[in-house]
Amino acid sequence: VVLPVPLWSLQRYVSGPLAAHPSFAARVFADESAAAFRELSCPVKFATRKLRPDTIHAHTSVATAAWRGLIEGLRGGMQGDPRQLGLAAIVDGGSRGADNIDQLVEIARNAPNRMRILLNIGRLGNNPNGRGEFLDGVEQADVEKARAAIGRNRQWIVGMKARLSRGVAADHDLEVLRRAVQVAGPFKIPIMIHIGDTAATLPQILALLRPGDIVTHVYAPTPHGIMDDRGTILPEVRQARRRGILFDFGNGLNEHWTWDVAQSALKQNFPPDTISTDLTFAGRTEQVLDLPNVLSKFLALGMPLDQVLACVTRNASRSIRELNPYGSLRKGAVADVTVLELQEGNFEFVDNYKNKRSGTKKLFTRAVINGGKRVG
Repeated sequence: VVLPVPLWSLQRYVSGPLAAHPSFAARVFADESAAAFRELSCPVKFATRKLRPDTIHAHTSVATAAWRGLIEGLRGGMQGDPRQLGLAAIVDGGSRGADNIDQLVEIARNAPNRMRILLNIGRLGNNPNGRGEFLDGVEQADVEKARAAIGRNRQWIVGMKARLSRGVAADHDLEVLRRAVQVAGPFKIPIMIHIGDTAATLPQILALLRPGDIVTHVYAPTPHGIMDDRGTILPEVRQARRRGILFDFGNGLNEHWTWDVAQSALKQNFPPDTISTDLTFAGRTEQVLDLPNVLSKFLALGMPLDQVLACVTRNASRSIRELNPYGSLRKGAVADVTVLELQEGNFEFVDNYKNKRSGTKKLFTRAVINGGKRVG
């Protein structure tokens, strides 16, 4: 079964699929996708698998997966086999700041996947010396240094990241966000904010965001998540979505989501705009594993496959301006493709609180093509 799709993946970002084996009549969302796949410079052959054509879909895509621990992950072996991750492209979600961004840019230059970066507003990046960026004050949120870093590396830096949880920003969350807005504004780039247990309420935080900005860890439990104490989606959250704020899943490992919050949000018609992994090196063997595994959690929650894939294809391609050109399989477009297989069976999935759920469907990566060349 062959499934064409272009993508890039963050925190968070991260996979997109598919056109079916010639013996099947797969539904194709872009009329030109099949022709584009036939013209790829690297023929890919697969044995026929027992998959129903209505479960395999061709999407133009940009997939998002934010890797706060990307540096450690690539050094640990991820760079050698992008197929395991299911990504033709990746976006690092704030692992480095202005003072140490050069090392991450060098990785991006040499990555086998297409890689871009969200710059941490904290000049030392994520958890310097094992301590939250702003626990000792907001001095690390250096506007001038961040602007200079973006100016030097605009090809690679496509957005900002501001982690606002109390364990990172103490009670400085609003000031940290204001400074991130000051940096992002002149470059017209989005800000991704990390929520969950913030000092300020979520409505106070949302009021500072602009259309196109991104809220990750959308299903973080209270306090100060997207729901009130009765479990109802806050009206300010729905208003933010209407004015163009995007909401990203961001699986991660630590207190970012629960099955109950995610299930309740879906029942209230508040699905994520994008699904990302927040993958770190530790997450390769625990909870997260890879993007297809995270996508499969939403299948277990009852979200339709079409909708799940849209979160890592067309939705994701619209979330970062510089990535828009890669979200298409039209003739002449860059051939970024991920091949996924949907298997049926009994599979176990875990949330951030070690709660387990079983599912009957799971996606697996079978190949990754970047720029028309097979890389995994």
